[in-house]
Amino acid sequence: MTILLASSPQTFDWVSLIWLICSLPFQFFSSLLYPFAAGIFTLVPFIGTVCFIAGVAMSIVQRKRALLFFLFPSMLSECYYAVLLGRFQGTSSETAFWFPVIFFSVQIALIGYIVYKVKGARTAALALAVFSLSYAFCADFISTMGATNSGF
Repeated sequence: MTILLASSPQTFDWVSLIWLICSLPFQFFSSLLYPFAAGIFTLVPFIGTVCFIAGVAMSIVQRKRALLFFLFPSMLSECYYAVLLGRFQGTSSETAFWFPVIFFSVQIALIGYIVYKVKGARTAALALAVFSLSYAFCADFISTMGATNSGF
C-alpha cells in the first residue's frame, strides 16, 4: 500500500516504514544474544541493553512515573533513524555531517534535563540515560552509514 506525499511526487511505502521502525530495536537488542557478533561495536548496545533492563527493574521497584519521560529520547532516536534512512539516503558525507551534531545536541540536552528533573530515582535515571545515549549512538551509526551509502 502506497500513498502520495503532498510535499513531493514520491510515493510512501508503509511496509518500508514498518521495517524501519522495527529494525533498530531488533538490531540493538540482538546484541544481548550475540554480544561480540560485530566486534567491539556491539559492546555499546550490549551495555545499553543491560542498563535498560536494570533501569526498568529499578523503575518498577521505585514506582516513579517521571522515569517514563525516558521514552522520548528513544522515540526521537527512532524518528531520526527512520527519517535519515528513509528520506536522506544517498546524501553526501558533508551534508550528513550536520545531522548527527544536531541530533546528539538535542539528545544530550533532553536526557540531561530528564535526569535533572527526576528526583529520588537518580540511579534508575542514570541507567536509563546510558541506555538512551547508547540507543542514540546506534541509531546514528546505522542511519548515517545507510544515508551516505557507506555499507554495513
